[in-house]
Amino acid sequence: MLRRATFEDLIAPSQDWTREQRLWSQLERGTRATCPCCGYPTIAGRGANDICVLCSWEDDGQDDAYYAPPGKPLPSVVVGGANADYALTEARENFAEYFTHYRPTDRDFERERAGTKVKRQVTEVYERVVDGDTSLAEADDEVRALLAREDSETF
Repeated sequence: MLRRATFEDLIAPSQDWTREQRLWSQLERGTRATCPCCGYPTIAGRGANDICVLCSWEDDGQDDAYYAPPGKPLPSVVVGGANADYALTEARENFAEYFTHYRPTDRDFERERAGTKVKRQVTEVYERVVDGDTSLAEADDEVRALLAREDSETF
């Protein structure tokens, strides 16, 4: 959770905002946010069904009580919809182990695992931000370059 809290502080438009003000901005204005599954700053707002480039979680608004929009279920609940039969809790565990929210038995698992090398590189870049070794803007530039290189090699 330290990683996520650090990124939330870095991407907040104002350090003086309350959690509710930050959430409102993420929901209503599309202010950049951390993925509720992997915790990295990879989605453009909350609850807008943005798909994380790292873990492939589709942000349907489900999250821990502290970060979730009002009325959204807690992470242990399987909501269905965009994330099918996954609870956010299970998806987080899968990402921690496999760099994807999918289970090893899912058809999309191997396709997602094929990108593990670049996903590791992306997380390493963002971890340097948490460690204070680089700025978020510099990390974003490096991540964009890594993802662009991966896309050009894939197609």
